[in-house]
Amino acid sequence: MSMSPMPAVLLTDHDSADYRALLQHQNNGIVVRTLEDGAALRAECDVWLGAPEGVIDQLREGLLPRWVQLTWAGIAPMLDPTLPRGFQLTRASGVFGAPMLEYLLHHMLAHAWQSADYPAAQSRFCWRPASTGRLSGKCVVVVGLGSIGLHIARALAALGMHVKGVQRVPRQVAGIERVGSMDALLEFASSADYVINVLPDTPATRDLYDSRFFAAMSGSGVFINIGRGSAVVDQALIDALGQEQIAAAVLDVFRKEPLPPSHQFWVTPNLTLTPHIAGPTNTAAMIEFFLNNLSNYQAGQSLEGLVDLEQGY
Repeated sequence: MSMSPMPAVLLTDHDSADYRALLQHQNNGIVVRTLEDGAALRAECDVWLGAPEGVIDQLREGLLPRWVQLTWAGIAPMLDPTLPRGFQLTRASGVFGAPMLEYLLHHMLAHAWQSADYPAAQSRFCWRPASTGRLSGKCVVVVGLGSIGLHIARALAALGMHVKGVQRVPRQVAGIERVGSMDALLEFASSADYVINVLPDTPATRDLYDSRFFAAMSGSGVFINIGRGSAVVDQALIDALGQEQIAAAVLDVFRKEPLPPSHQFWVTPNLTLTPHIAGPTNTAAMIEFFLNNLSNYQAGQSLEGLVDLEQGY
C-alpha cells in the first residue's frame, strides 16, 4: 500500500519539548512545528498533537488541520459548537488504561484490606489484626466499556472478580459475565461490591449517579469515579454516605477542578478524594500511540480513537 508524504506536525501545547524530542528521536523524517513558529509555518501543518486547550486556541486563530490527535482521553472542550469542524479528531485511546487500572487496584485493595486501620493502630502500639477481604469473587460493575473500561474490566476478571459492564449499545465481551445497556445500571448496582464509572462527559451521562442510583446500591458497596465529575450529583453522594447507603466512595474527578475548599466533599466521612491523578500522561506511550496512528493516517487507514463529534464521543 502506498504511503502519502510525511505531514508536518504542529505541537499545540506551550510545554511540548518532551514530545518534540521523542518525535524527532523516533522518526527522523518528521517535521515538527511548535507555537514558537510563525503563523505561516504553523498553517502548513496538516496534523496537530496536543491537549484541547492549545488545539482550541489554534482553531480560534483561524488555522485548520486535517487531523487532530488529542493527548487526552476526554474530548468535552472540543464539543463547543462554535468551533470549526472539517477535520478528523482522535482521542488518546489505549494510553491511560494501565495507570488507571493501577489506581483502581490501589483503592480497591486498600478498602478490602482495611489498610487505613494499620497506621493508626501502629501509632498506638496496638496489635489488632483487622478482618481482610479479597477482590477475587467480588462483583464489580464497570460503567463505560471504551478502551479504558475494557482494559479495566478484563484485568479485574483475570483477578477472579465477577465483572459486569454497562454501555450505551451493549455487546458481549469475553471475560465479562454480563453487559447491559444504561437501563441495566440500577439492577447491576444492587448486587455490586464495586461500581466504577469510566464514562465520558456527554449530555446523556450527566447527573447519572443520583439519589435513585445510590439507593439501589448495597450498604457494603463502594463507588469509584475516574470518568467525569459531571456524572455525579454531589449532594446525592454526600447523603448516601451519611445514610450508609454505600460503604465508601473514591473520587478522582469533580464538577469544578480544583475542588473548592468550601465543598462538603472535603469533610464527608468515608469519601477519598484525589486531585485528578488516576490517568497521568506517559509521554513515551503517547508518542508511540501517535506514531502508530500517523502510519494509519499516511496509509489512508482508519484511525484509532476516532471521535464522532455529533455523538459526543
